[in-house]
Amino acid sequence: MVDVAPLVGSVQATFEGIHERVFSDDPATNSSLHVEVVEAVEVEGVGTLILIAPWTLIGMLFAGEENYPTELTIASKTYTVLTNSIDGLGTYGAVNLVRDILAFETQEQARMAARSLAEPFSVAVRRAYESAAAPDPDRRRFLGL
Repeated sequence: MVDVAPLVGSVQATFEGIHERVFSDDPATNSSLHVEVVEAVEVEGVGTLILIAPWTLIGMLFAGEENYPTELTIASKTYTVLTNSIDGLGTYGAVNLVRDILAFETQEQARMAARSLAEPFSVAVRRAYESAAAPDPDRRRFLGL
């Protein structure tokens, strides 16, 4: 079981720092948005959350030293899972959930989008880890995993 509360604070602080150091004056970012963690939950022993930042809206998964899936199917669309490692956070997987962050006019619009993606993201993570744990490939196919 993963305690996501400390994870929320770490992700928030880390990405606020990244914004200040790297993106604060970047014209490609959305100045209407600020860093915010939305819908952090534990799924199959993996910490998951949706991150809004002025330059991205991503689903993040924290599985420690576990293997990360290479892709997730979220609401019938397949996304590549990119793995990264940042001091203070460790290794995590990330899925870019929104192509155009500049389309959001307000933080509330981004938050609504993030919340609408949270459950499908959690379902995709659950299915990926259940599939990896299923010992029989035919059973995985039968289950649609």
